[in-house]
Parts: sequence; structure tokens; C-alpha cells
Amino acid sequence: MASYKQIGENKYKIYVELGYDDNGKRIRKTKTVTAKSERALKKAITELEVEARETRDIYFENITFKKFYEEQFEPLYLDKLKVNTRNRYKMQKNYLIDFFGEMQLIKIKPLHIERFFDREQKNGRKSFSTKFSSLQSIFERAVEWEIIENNPVKKVKTKKSEKRKRKIQSYSEEQVRIIFKKLGEGASRKLSLQVKLAVLCGMRLGEIAGLTTDDIDLINNTITISKNLQYSKIERKIVIESTKTDQIRKIGIPKELYNEIKAYILSQKEFKLQMGELWKDSEYGIFLFTNEYGLPNNRENIQSQWRRFVQKIDLPYINFHGLRHTCATLLIKNGANINVVQDLLGHADIRMTINQYTHTTTDDIQKALEIFDKIF
Repeated sequence: MASYKQIGENKYKIYVELGYDDNGKRIRKTKTVTAKSERALKKAITELEVEARETRDIYFENITFKKFYEEQFEPLYLDKLKVNTRNRYKMQKNYLIDFFGEMQLIKIKPLHIERFFDREQKNGRKSFSTKFSSLQSIFERAVEWEIIENNPVKKVKTKKSEKRKRKIQSYSEEQVRIIFKKLGEGASRKLSLQVKLAVLCGMRLGEIAGLTTDDIDLINNTITISKNLQYSKIERKIVIESTKTDQIRKIGIPKELYNEIKAYILSQKEFKLQMGELWKDSEYGIFLFTNEYGLPNNRENIQSQWRRFVQKIDLPYINFHGLRHTCATLLIKNGANINVVQDLLGHADIRMTINQYTHTTTDDIQKALEIFDKIF
């Protein structure tokens, strides 16, 4: 992209942007020209653009995988993705850089991709499908930005780790009754409410951690879910972002939960007043679950408190996300419409809801077969 400014009579300074150097600084090619007409100025600009493109092509022709990843891919693409996705790239980065790092991006072929996965397999490492997807995305950006002509990953058969499909873990109705009973016998009000929001409302852990008092409408008995609290391993801090599917949804507050939420919000606002200037205001409002200074609770802290609670009661441990599965499973078993469950959970695609929660059990099959007893 070219621009210019007049610096004297018939004198102009032309600028052509070339991207960024190894330190992330913008590269410009400049030239001062004398042009007595607009036509002469346009000709000078075109000549500098051609010269600049040749310079740029030499730079990108020699760029290594590591330089491209760190100087182009990360700042221009990766930093704009959601926290969980950025975290996954961070976990894979060292493996990718270790193998491809000093190779010229333009010279990486499908054979090199095959060799990378062969090495990963021999070293006993997994997550093939995730690494494959990452490489596909990295090279696809290079194609889009016209640094390379073809994506070498497209000519390689999709790599997948050999693993069994994880079974959805959830609690039974009787176990949920025990959990609620034990929560009322000494657990903190905060943990009690967090657990019930997951079991009764199907909320994700990050959605619960990101709730503010303004999200709760006690007049219309609804909760607006618009935020998701995550921890960025790259930035090493808590980040508030949109929901997993980028959609805002409203859910109803069950009667059993209404009074508990109302009392908790009141106590949170009173606590804020007591803390005075020590309370840290947030651009999002008053977080529902915070430390003594008003900062939102880290989702890992919520997970840890839940783990310690379960260890004290006579029930098998299922992680906090399993409470969301419990909500969906109990709704399906009690005849809830699959579309209602999809809306409650915030699934973008109903196929995800169906695939996860409409599986059959041995008891289901036995009950279905009982119809033949009536025939014979």
C-alpha cells in the first residue's frame, strides 16, 4: 500500500508499506521524488511499488516457519482467537517449532508433514488431530497472505490419535439429591449456588464464573448468559470473552433457585459497600462470584472447591463440567424436548445435543423389548 506527502514545490515523499521486520516493527520503503505533474507522481509511485514488491518477495521467500509463526501468524491471526484456542496453540508450539522452526516456509512439502507426525508417533505423543488442524490453519494463512502458493497439509491424509470416545459422566437423580442435601449442611453459599447453576441451569463453568449481578433479572426470573471467563496461558491472566458459540442466551431461573440467588446478590452488594475503596470496580459490573476485592473467581478455584467438597461426601468424583452433563441427562430422561435442551445448553448445532445425550442404555433396550411380551 502506497501513500505520499508533499514536502516542497513539486517535491514529494512516497511511502510503501512492506509489513514487519524480525522485531515486529513496521517496514517502509520511502523515496523522495520530483514530479511536476500528477501523471509523473503516479509513475514514481508505481515504480517504487514494483521495487518494494521485489524486496518483500525476497524477505518472504527466505522466511522460516518460526519467523512466520511468531511475527505474522501470532499477531495477525492467533491473537484474535478465543482463549481456549490460543491455549491449544501454545501447548503445541514447541513441538511445531522444534521440527519446522528453521525450515524455509516456502520449501516445506507434504513429505515434511508426514515426517513430523512419524516423529510424534515414535515419541509416544498424541493430539494428532489437534496438531494437524493447527498446521492446516498456519499454512492456510500463509496461502491467503500470498506468501506461499499451496498448503502442503492438504495433500496429507488427516491424522488422528487412536483413542476411545469418552463416555459422558453424570450423576443420577438420587445422587443429585444427596449433593443438594450436603450443600445445605455446611458448604459455602457461593459453592452451593455455583453447583446449582450448573445442575439446574446447565451453565458452563466459565459462564458461571463470568456472571455479574446485572445478568440476573429477578423481576422476569431470567439469567442472561453473554460472557465466558477463561484463563489465558499466553497472557497469564483472567480474560472475559463472549460465550463459546458467540451467542447470547436467556434462561429461566428455577423456583428452587430464585430465593437463593436473590439473597446472594443482596449480600454481594452489601459486601461491596463494606469494602469501600478496596473493592476493584469492573467494566462489566459487579461479578457474582469474587474474592474480597471484587475480582472474579478463577474457574480453577471453583473446580478445586468442588473437588474438595465431593471428597467429603460418599459419592464418586465427576469434574464440574459433569454437572452440566447431569442437567442435560436428567432433562432428557424425564422427557424434555431435545430442542429445549439445546437452547438451555447453548449448543450451536442440535446434532451435538443429540450425539451427546440421546444414547441408549441396557435398561432402555429391555423396556423397548417388553412390547413383545405383550404380543406373545
